[in-house]
Amino acid sequence: VIYNGVDINVFENRRWKMDNGKEKIREILHITKDELVVGMIANFSWIKGHREFIEAAKLIAQEVPNVKFVLVGEGSLLQSRQVTTSQSHQLKDKVLFLGKRSDIPELLSIMDVSVNASYSEGMSNTVLESMGAGVPVVAAAVDGNLETVVEGGTGLLVPPRDSEALAEAIVRLLKDRELRKQLGENGKLRIENGFTHEKMVKNIESLYMKLTQPK
Repeated sequence: VIYNGVDINVFENRRWKMDNGKEKIREILHITKDELVVGMIANFSWIKGHREFIEAAKLIAQEVPNVKFVLVGEGSLLQSRQVTTSQSHQLKDKVLFLGKRSDIPELLSIMDVSVNASYSEGMSNTVLESMGAGVPVVAAAVDGNLETVVEGGTGLLVPPRDSEALAEAIVRLLKDRELRKQLGENGKLRIENGFTHEKMVKNIESLYMKLTQPK
């Protein structure tokens, strides 16, 4: 198995920009300094678990009032009942639908928790990028997520299609700053050690060399 790799230099090279720009990003998105941010970066497809995310958001807001939810992505589901669901849950002012964005490193820089709620997932680049940016991950315990997220080490794993379990895990992180910090640091180290572009390319080259050797 050759795992996907992410360019961690993107986060390193933009760190100065992110550090200087966090307040500006928050200001643009109307997120105050004392508000925690839970983000989900995924195309709006039924398999990505947006329904469970919104249902979890309602539960989370009851436990952690100073929270904002940031949804990044586009797709047909964005024009369906999913948007009105947040309104019916009285979350209109807490859920931000940002659409397609090119400033993912900057958006990750303001997130306290990154969520993957997919029903099925091959190898999530968003999970890898979140970990590479030092953001703790709460992910559905499916497929590739089981190979990238270390339960209790780099993030928290929850059963798929379970909004209550998803909310409980997110609340746990939001209420424990030290745990968020530790999981974020562990995740970044895990990406640096095994999920970089360089590692992926090296493994592909090794495979080609092995396959082209004379028998």
